[in-house]
Amino acid sequence: MIVRKNLLFITPVIPSITGRGRNLRAFQWVSYLSRKYDVSVLYTGKADENLSLGGGNDNQLKCRIYKLNIKHTPFQRLKKLVFPRPAKQAANGKYFGEDFHQLRIPRPDVILSFRLFNASLALQIRTLWNVKETWLDLDELDSRTKINIIKLKLSARYFKDLPKSVLVALRYVYKEAVLIPQFDKVFTSTEKERAWITKKFNLKLTDVFENRLPFQKSTVPSTVDNEAFTFLFVGNSGYFPNRDAIDIILFKIIPELKKLAKQPFKFVIIGGEVGNRQSMQIKNERFIHFYRDVDDLELIYNRVNAVIVPLRAGGGSSLKFLEALRHRKPVVASAVGIRGFDIKDGEQALIGCNEKELAQKCNALMENRNLYEKLSETGYQWFIENNSYSIEGVEEQSVS
Repeated sequence: MIVRKNLLFITPVIPSITGRGRNLRAFQWVSYLSRKYDVSVLYTGKADENLSLGGGNDNQLKCRIYKLNIKHTPFQRLKKLVFPRPAKQAANGKYFGEDFHQLRIPRPDVILSFRLFNASLALQIRTLWNVKETWLDLDELDSRTKINIIKLKLSARYFKDLPKSVLVALRYVYKEAVLIPQFDKVFTSTEKERAWITKKFNLKLTDVFENRLPFQKSTVPSTVDNEAFTFLFVGNSGYFPNRDAIDIILFKIIPELKKLAKQPFKFVIIGGEVGNRQSMQIKNERFIHFYRDVDDLELIYNRVNAVIVPLRAGGGSSLKFLEALRHRKPVVASAVGIRGFDIKDGEQALIGCNEKELAQKCNALMENRNLYEKLSETGYQWFIENNSYSIEGVEEQSVS
């Protein structure tokens, strides 16, 4: 009888296939690791997060989940704001050690910290239990992403919370320099990011755990509007690159496309909260349909013709892009919008270098039915061949 090792997966988000971004990547990790280990999930996020573990009866993860409330005194919160450095909870402290022991988590043979948020905690538990292997999943280097967003804010002349953004970026620079070299193995979502991090921190063991999406056949009938060609953008404006992308669509791409287009078009934007300037523009244009959020995103995908991803900053590989291909929708994107994937312009998607080119690509997709049908099929086939995994388990990757 083979005895499976225990693995402790520490995460600030609920692993869920119905979530987005980090929730979905966490789901991938737990789904994959549970094939080799007895997995315990230590959840350190908000107790009221509106997601269930796994995401449905068919997608339940084989793991135990524990909730740890890391408590900070007002002085500790103030200290954390004033001094941009990692929190260092004492392993036997009142607000960490006692709560942790009460959870009765099985002693792990391996610890995987999901993102840098829990890196300090993972290292403390390693010391507490003398764990031999401690891994860190970065996806991408947070400091570099934060710095790119600062540059984007400057170029967009968005100065509202710039000082705070700079302090956060500096804090990540410090935390990464201190914490990353202490881990036995570090994972990223792309080979390019892995090579860059390996060189920057002189790491010995690094690997790639790619972002993937599950293959799921649509259960919703297609109800595409044949009278107006409809583009979709999905991205919460609380994340500045998405806010910037919404501005580009509203104030750059749509005005340019109005000059070029010979047929009616619409834009559906699912983007959270927006400012007064954006709200006024949305109200002034009848062909813009804006939603803060939707209950059934699949239903929206089945009503649109194509997806647009005009991002100018971001980290990791683009799940927006994969999601569009999974729904057999042609994609018009910036280079950042297809980041992390080997995609050729005109083969799996249309790629524009600037707002004018993106508008031209949108118009080409509207006017050329053959191009539209080609990209719908080649994009979907690329997704199936390169970036899908079954619900039962992800395809083999080099995690060991």
